[in-house]
Amino acid sequence: MASSSVLELPSICGELTTFVSVQLFWQSNGIWGLLSSQAAMVAAMMGPFTLGPLLSISDRSFRRERVRGMIAFGLGFACVWLVGGVAISLVHAVELAWLADVGLVTSVSAALALIWHGLPWRQRLLNRCHLTLPVSGHGLAAIAACFRYGVYAALPCIGVCGPLMLVGMSFGSYHLPVMIILAVFLWLERALPPEPCIWGPCNHVRSARRLTSLVRSALRIMHRSVKAPWHA
Repeated sequence: MASSSVLELPSICGELTTFVSVQLFWQSNGIWGLLSSQAAMVAAMMGPFTLGPLLSISDRSFRRERVRGMIAFGLGFACVWLVGGVAISLVHAVELAWLADVGLVTSVSAALALIWHGLPWRQRLLNRCHLTLPVSGHGLAAIAACFRYGVYAALPCIGVCGPLMLVGMSFGSYHLPVMIILAVFLWLERALPPEPCIWGPCNHVRSARRLTSLVRSALRIMHRSVKAPWHA
């Protein structure tokens, strides 16, 4: 009886440590502090990903409905990402409580993100990020449709970007430059057209080739634009 209780003691202590760590994380940040930090991170990292849908709403809406539709889209997108950002922060707190080492947390998060990148379900979510929803003509129906469009656009975006954001959080005081690098990578990946869903390392190789081709094309265009005035 005593031996069984001794064997159960580490698991009980681990659960207690996780619970206390999450409680301290929640109390130190507070609901409003956590939401404000998540709102700033969403605006900085996810803001560029909304430009395409916002331009789509602007093109497909009446002039008097454009601003309200774009605001409704932003609210729907932000609401989903605020909830997702809080969940990612809680997962990060649990990782720190369980692993108790920042380097190990970074390694585990990077490994999980790398595995997730090679799965076809991530590519399926990435393909869904290119889809658009119909926007109603005017009135409350247009506002509701744009809000629904924002929610629909944010859900697959969390699945694509969430694991990489977890990696960025694990870098501690260096998380800001890491987040910027990850945001650029995600933006370049989003600029690529949809692809079939495949498994494993083939997905990593394909992504690397496509991103390399995209960067080369962008650099070639920039070189031509800089060189053109001198030849004019």
